[in-house]
Amino acid sequence: MENFTSQCQFSTPTKGNLTANCNGSYDYYASGVHASITGWFVFTATVSICGTVLLVCLLVAALSQRKLRDGSGFLIVHLTCQHLFLCAISFPVLTVDSYKALIPGSAGLALHCPSFMFVHKSTVHAESWASVLLAVNRLIAVTRPLLYRRATSRTALIGMVCASWLLGFVLNIPLFFGIGLTFTTYEPFKYCSTQSTGGPYSTVYTWMERYLPLGLTGVFYAALFVHLRLKLTVVAPSSPQRSLFTVRTKPPPDSSSHDHHNIHHPRAVRQLLLAKITAAAFLWHCLCFLPGPISQNVAPDLYASSRMPQFWLLRTAALCGYAANPVFFFALSSDYQTALSHLLCKLRPAADSPPAIAGTPKRSDRIEIL
Repeated sequence: MENFTSQCQFSTPTKGNLTANCNGSYDYYASGVHASITGWFVFTATVSICGTVLLVCLLVAALSQRKLRDGSGFLIVHLTCQHLFLCAISFPVLTVDSYKALIPGSAGLALHCPSFMFVHKSTVHAESWASVLLAVNRLIAVTRPLLYRRATSRTALIGMVCASWLLGFVLNIPLFFGIGLTFTTYEPFKYCSTQSTGGPYSTVYTWMERYLPLGLTGVFYAALFVHLRLKLTVVAPSSPQRSLFTVRTKPPPDSSSHDHHNIHHPRAVRQLLLAKITAAAFLWHCLCFLPGPISQNVAPDLYASSRMPQFWLLRTAALCGYAANPVFFFALSSDYQTALSHLLCKLRPAADSPPAIAGTPKRSDRIEIL
């Protein structure tokens, strides 16, 4: 939860939220923190740019091939669009706004903070629950393949997308009325953030944003891989122990090509590989999303000494979680590697193409037979 605490005079922390009495003093800059602010801004901007490029490549590669955009691919494309919005628009605007506000003699962006923060936080929540529904989709694909067609029908896919956004909007509407938290301008530096107003909804909001979605996603992936381990034990009890991440790419000679329950069937292999990719991305998200909220609740004094841990753990770490998502698809999936390769080949300039063989007519010189 991006609940920024103050840097002025602190009262006793309650539930990880520090209250403050700010007098507008800018002695904060006298200790040479300007360099650390600039370092944070440069690093965050670099992550945002790299993540945007990777996400655009992933999105175009997925849309270029039907098998990558149909079925569960539709959910991945939707999730990638959310990540792209956060990396290319939402987080960069917040980063520039905070950086300009923290630099002496400068002012933050002229944003309408309640509106912008509502869109930003709603997208963050929608992304969290979209990841949960993608994990459900992976669980059905591997454990109940006969039900997978029904789970990937157009109605089911659109329902999953709408459900994630509905949760995102519903969870953030109370903040417009100051229930639990509020979208506001942080004083005295004038940058957009969320501030706790007390009450039980503040705790509910944090759990619904990070803890509960990540916990449910972890349970679904754990159930998926436990199912696979048990199935491997039943299918080959006498074979030597194999890693769960070692998958045969070809079915055994005596297997039926239509046996969707066979874990060595090509379609089952592809579903399992996609499950591994999304599970690896989930583990990376845990590393990026959990340290900030946990440290805010467990060690609030960490934020009393400096403002920078708040930006690193609550913003930059979360941005890294979104920006690195394409790496798992390009590193672990040959389908996405092939799509990206085809995309890059199309973007190569004509000068890089091999010279024409002597005697071969140019395209403009060829005679077309009608």
